[in-house]
Amino acid sequence: MSDNQNLSEDNLETPATDDRDKDSDNNPEVHTEDSLEIRKMKFFDRIKAKRQKLKDNMADMSAKQKVGYILYYYKWTILLSIIVLVSAIAIPITIYKKTRPVAISYAIINCMADENVNTGLFEDYKEYYGFADSDQIQFNKSIMLDPEEYNVSIVHNSTKSDYTQFPMLCRNNYFDIVITDEKGLLFCSTQSCVQPLDTRLSPDLYNIIKENYSHLIVEMPNYNGDADEFALDISETEFAEKLGLDYDKIYICFPGTSERNIINTKKILDYIFNIGLEF
Repeated sequence: MSDNQNLSEDNLETPATDDRDKDSDNNPEVHTEDSLEIRKMKFFDRIKAKRQKLKDNMADMSAKQKVGYILYYYKWTILLSIIVLVSAIAIPITIYKKTRPVAISYAIINCMADENVNTGLFEDYKEYYGFADSDQIQFNKSIMLDPEEYNVSIVHNSTKSDYTQFPMLCRNNYFDIVITDEKGLLFCSTQSCVQPLDTRLSPDLYNIIKENYSHLIVEMPNYNGDADEFALDISETEFAEKLGLDYDKIYICFPGTSERNIINTKKILDYIFNIGLEF
């Protein structure tokens, strides 16, 4: 047999050997058997076997390849660890934020350019009364409510978030005050989002308002259609002028009944009208 024939036979045999090795490496039955054997081991033996298998697989790899292989090999463990770590940090922070004292919680209704609202006024209020830096200012300044639109199609509009979430928050004492135009005030009074002044203000504050600011008291119909004192017209106050709202008549009304609501309401009215109350 000639040398060329021998070389040709060698070339034919070599790929066959490589293919067999490759088939052995990629054979799922082999890997399955290895995995089953490892699973039968005791816990610490199983960990030791996995480490040895990982070490054997990385024996001929470069440092960069080893890093990539480890990241791939432990990807689910790493991902789970990250999720646990993030949750362990985020949950306490969320709980802390939600349990901090509330300096003021307010809603602004029907402002078409809510980005122009001067929220800094409430920061000034917070500083004026010496609230702690960590005390919260809660607000929503993008609520849109129109009683006419709502009444035209109650079924349709009752599914809109502003018409459902806002009344629920009011009834759960989330907001201390609501600042609105006339349309928003009408919706709030007829849908019982806010209640009459004599039931929402402390008796001493209500008496001061009746005596000194009766001309600012605004009557609106309640859910039965009967007129009652629901709001104060603060349009001419310095506070309202600086607030940056895009409607002329600015009303303040009061949804909450909790002790916090009553105290914060008293403070914000004292701040707006400079009544001179002591706290």
